[in-house]
Amino acid sequence: MIRKAHCCPNECHCERSEAILFLRLLQSLRSFAMTQAWLGRKAIGYVLIVGFLLAGCAWQDDVSFARRLMDQLIDGKYSARTMIDWTKLKFLGKEVGDAYAKCEGDACKITFERAFIENFSKGYKQAGAKKTAFFNWKIYKKDPSGATQVSVNVYDENTFFVLTIAHVGGEKKLVEVIGLSKSGVRDVEPVLR
Repeated sequence: MIRKAHCCPNECHCERSEAILFLRLLQSLRSFAMTQAWLGRKAIGYVLIVGFLLAGCAWQDDVSFARRLMDQLIDGKYSARTMIDWTKLKFLGKEVGDAYAKCEGDACKITFERAFIENFSKGYKQAGAKKTAFFNWKIYKKDPSGATQVSVNVYDENTFFVLTIAHVGGEKKLVEVIGLSKSGVRDVEPVLR
C-alpha cells in the first residue's frame, strides 16, 4: 500500500498547523480592518477639527445666502421663492406675509410669489439700478432665536438694507427686509441711481 506524503509525520500536527495559519490569516485581516477603522476615525477627526475651526466662518453662509437671494430677486428668478418664508415676510414696513396668508389655494400663492419677484426685479431695473449698488455685506446682528440680520449698504454709507434670515428646520429663509439710514429712519426706500 502506498502512503500519501504529508507535510509532517504527525497528521494531527498538520491539522493544527492549518488551524494556526487560518488564525494568523484572521489576525492579519483583523489588524488590517483595525488599521482601516483607525484611519477612518482619523479622517473623521480631521473633518471635525476643520469643521470646528471653520465654525467661525459660518456667519459667511448667512451673508452669502442674503447676497444670493438679492441677486435672484434682482434677476427676477422664480427660484428665489424657496428662499423666502412667505407667511412671515415683512418688506420695507409692509406685512407681505399677511397678504400672502389671504391667498386660498396653491394657484393663488404661486401667482402672488411670481408677482412679488417680477415686480421687485422690474422696479429695480426701471430705477436704473445695478447689482453693484449693494456693497459692504456683513452681519448686522444675531438674534438669540437663531435669526441673523445681514446689512448691506445701498449706494452710500448712510443708507442700507437689513435682511433678517431665520433658521427654521435647518433651512435659511428671508423673513424681513427693512431700510435704515444713519439718521435712524426705518423702512426708507433708498433712491436707486
